[in-house]
Amino acid sequence: MLVLVAGGMVTFGGFVALSVDVGRLYVERGQLSNVADSAALAGAQSLHLGHGAAEDDAYEWAERNGLNPDEVEVDFNRRCDGGGKAYTIRVRVERDVDLTFARLLGFDDADVGSCAVSKLGGFGALTNVIPLSVEEDAINYNGTTLLKYDASNKSGANTSPLRLDGPGAAVYREALKYGAQKQVCAKETGSFMGSACRTFTTQPGNVIGPTRQGIEFRLDNTIAACDTFDEVFSLRDDGMYGIRAGCNPFQGDTGSRRVVIVPVIDDLPQNGASSVEIIRFAIFWLEELDTCTGKNCQVRGTFVKAITDIEGGVFGIPDADRALNVPRLVDVD
Repeated sequence: MLVLVAGGMVTFGGFVALSVDVGRLYVERGQLSNVADSAALAGAQSLHLGHGAAEDDAYEWAERNGLNPDEVEVDFNRRCDGGGKAYTIRVRVERDVDLTFARLLGFDDADVGSCAVSKLGGFGALTNVIPLSVEEDAINYNGTTLLKYDASNKSGANTSPLRLDGPGAAVYREALKYGAQKQVCAKETGSFMGSACRTFTTQPGNVIGPTRQGIEFRLDNTIAACDTFDEVFSLRDDGMYGIRAGCNPFQGDTGSRRVVIVPVIDDLPQNGASSVEIIRFAIFWLEELDTCTGKNCQVRGTFVKAITDIEGGVFGIPDADRALNVPRLVDVD
């Protein structure tokens, strides 16, 4: 009986070790996984400043969440399996966990770790883009910009309406109010998404009325808490802007309708219905409608260099101008 009881106690101890210590290791790994993910995302937000800044931010975030520097490893351009991955930061975390009941079986401790890789990139495709394209040369991040649309003298304009959701002034007006429903992609996507999502026809004719109605709707229907630039945008240490929670219209919030995504094109067409290609995207803050009568419409606002996420946005390569980027996890282990 003593032999049987002794054997049963060993077996029981083994089950306890599995149920308690293994469960503890599982919880610990989950916590480390969260830290690795967060640290990789924090580092990715500073990749445009260089590896040194990104590494510092990743270590700082990991330490803020309870890890010692010797439990964290940061490197670049690698996947979790060791393969190459450009424009990325990899964060590995590992911790030695003391065991309790497993000591009965001769196991004093166990190593638990996790890995995450994050990347700072632009947007290859987006929805909610407004159908008012802007010429590349009109982009200015150093002050107020006047977007000019002139139906009778396009040589003096820097923006042109587009048929993003289809032809017709009414369709154009609704897309200007709420953002286009069709997914719009940038030139950088190449053959990956085809040309139909990046090549569009300009809206011919005089659409000053729909333009005025669309812009006025956005200005008049922004919630009071998100009606000024400083209420919506927060300046980061790197000179870029983030969009404050509750004011971001691209993350499911009611947000600010004054924040719009504008498709950027190379050259402004001078004829009626012309084909244009979208090369990238820019965020624009609508300040006011200067005038919008007859055949001329002028919208005043500010182009914003931002790092933010957008629901439904397709990840792309980093924006060469660092104008609109997002940090995202691209590999976890």
